[in-house]
Amino acid sequence: MDLIVNIVAVGEKAIDDLGYSDMIEPLEPYINSEDSYIAFSKVNNLKELRDLYDETIRKMHEDGTIEAIYNKY
Repeated sequence: MDLIVNIVAVGEKAIDDLGYSDMIEPLEPYINSEDSYIAFSKVNNLKELRDLYDETIRKMHEDGTIEAIYNKY
């Protein structure tokens, strides 16, 4: 196979799982970028989980983790 088009994280995971990491390399520039959204159900009373998620993301922004992930791609 000469070319696979996939979401970076999904493709990397599949390549690692199949044991092909040493045989496949990504091409650049990447051709697309999409925003992601996460929703928490009010019906299932997930406010506590949502608040924990928000706090974790805030800390990741503050300590540079988000920027490091962004810069990786």
